[in-house]
Amino acid sequence: MRPFDTSHLATQFAEIASWLDETLDSGLALSLFPLRQGEFDSVCNVVPLVERFSVARVYGAQWQGLPWFDFRVHDYGRPWTGAAQFHKIQAPGILALDSAGTRDLQVVTAELMLLPTHWVFDPLTGSMLTSDLFGHVCGRAVQSDVTDWEQDMTTVQEHLVGNRYWWLPGARTTEIAEAIRQLFAQRTVNRIIPAHGAILEGEEVVTHHVEVVCSVIEVLGGEEPARPLSIGSGLPTTAPNHQSAPPRPTIPPGPVKRKLPRELQPGLNWLGACLEQRYKGQIFHSYNSVYVVSGTQRSVIVEGGFPSDLDVLDAQLDELLATGIPPVEFLFATHCETPHASGIGRFLQKFPKARAVGGVHDLHLVFPEFADRIQVPGPAGVSLDLGGGRFFRSVPAVIRDLTPTFWGFDTKAATLFPADGFSFSHYHSEAHCGLVAEEAGSLDMPDMTALFAELALIWTRFTDIEPYIGALEKLLSELGVELIAPTHGLPITDLAATVPQVVDGLRLGAWH
Repeated sequence: MRPFDTSHLATQFAEIASWLDETLDSGLALSLFPLRQGEFDSVCNVVPLVERFSVARVYGAQWQGLPWFDFRVHDYGRPWTGAAQFHKIQAPGILALDSAGTRDLQVVTAELMLLPTHWVFDPLTGSMLTSDLFGHVCGRAVQSDVTDWEQDMTTVQEHLVGNRYWWLPGARTTEIAEAIRQLFAQRTVNRIIPAHGAILEGEEVVTHHVEVVCSVIEVLGGEEPARPLSIGSGLPTTAPNHQSAPPRPTIPPGPVKRKLPRELQPGLNWLGACLEQRYKGQIFHSYNSVYVVSGTQRSVIVEGGFPSDLDVLDAQLDELLATGIPPVEFLFATHCETPHASGIGRFLQKFPKARAVGGVHDLHLVFPEFADRIQVPGPAGVSLDLGGGRFFRSVPAVIRDLTPTFWGFDTKAATLFPADGFSFSHYHSEAHCGLVAEEAGSLDMPDMTALFAELALIWTRFTDIEPYIGALEKLLSELGVELIAPTHGLPITDLAATVPQVVDGLRLGAWH
């Protein structure tokens, strides 16, 4: 038996476990297949399920395996019980339910996705598991009758654009709609099972909703293009006057310190570890960076860290604390994706007086024991007084995936924290780990930026990237940014030299 997506409600584990107890035949092996490996609502209960049941295998899109799922707070670091093994699976592919091959599931490409996503089709029952798509029918468990076309068109459009697919207006959507139609036309689908919303039951109902979704996608492509957020565009921000920004920062002299934590500027430290990525037979590295910004009175941890890095981050934080940095009172996550927020629960435990802010909108479901210390920003956005005239503030996220996403800005060092913006891989074989971008002289910045966009910023394949580049350049100018500290790239200290290369990479990987 193979459950798909394990919910992001940690409090739902008892309900899920009870259902599995009633459903599983004695001695039947259980496997898990989270369809979106990087999102909490898909993976939150993987570890508890592995430990509660005899889970044989866990499938996923990322080859690094089980460490993606271990963001436990109280038992982090304790070896998992059970003998689950991780298996990377790619679409299209076949997932055998038994060794005799009597029943197979088809792993198919999700033709519309925000982040790497699988769909699964069960030929025996005609069931298509569609993860985050087709979740627009609410208020009932099963939809088994054809509903009003016009009303459904309105509902689907509001659901797509208002939740995850903000980039569809004005995008190149015809090929997406046609690919979805073909996927269903090639199979006898009697049932659509989304991760959220009602099950769509019956071939006629399935046909209706597939055509509604595809029609809406096509209509959105002909509308006014989605525009990137910018200062004054409606997202609250308290950006400082860039004229008061300090002079361009320089890396402290002396031998390059490749071991993290590394001080980029006084009161600004870089933490984290590399994540290996395999692509077309090559191994690249990419950071899941965390930063600590300290004023004279308080410190803020920027980003929550990747699950497999939490023990490393814990040691790095202890090293910084031993130097006498001000107490950590704030945790800022840019958005609720596991590479950006997995350590928030662990950090809230480590720093009992700290509170989590920023793009933390679902984290009260992931870490319910800390719900009272997880604070979603109000209309004024985020403005944290760190002491000594140093403020950490939220600014609009020009390049993003999940909604909502916040970028951050350190007023003292004029440093931008752009989450998934300025993301690029680097070459471990050439000792780029721990370097700032300008020190990695052999790095092909445009190519590595395009590679990251291909793997993670999937929406850039279907949209005109130029408005986003323009908004990005405007933001850098208005804020007076002098240093860029991305989550998934090397820090950038010479904007004039490096930003054009990143922009070239965005253009290289984008729709032309």
